[in-house]
Amino acid sequence: MSKQMALVDLNLLAETSRFPVLKGFMRSPAHWELLCNIYVLDGDETYGINDYIDMCKTGSVTRLTLSNFLRAQISNGALEVQFGAKKSRKTLTLSNSLKAEVENYFALRTRLMKEQG
Repeated sequence: MSKQMALVDLNLLAETSRFPVLKGFMRSPAHWELLCNIYVLDGDETYGINDYIDMCKTGSVTRLTLSNFLRAQISNGALEVQFGAKKSRKTLTLSNSLKAEVENYFALRTRLMKEQG
């Protein structure tokens, strides 16, 4: 099973050019973790930007690095800021293009896993 999963990952890596916006999040486990948390929570107003950073368990980068990364992704339009339940709390959602890439990526991953299974 391990070799089959490695083949799935190799095939996914070969397809990364199909996901130009998503590619920026793939460079670091912490960035990938941020993306997954933002995708799963999908603008839940009870979570703010600092909460997303606090959720990161990979520990491979500093809070400042994560904050700067999020700021850059907001600036380039990959992430969108939504105002939460509290006026001072901002939450995040994926842009439509990033959401489409994430969903296509996971669909491809699922298909590749079934083919290897």
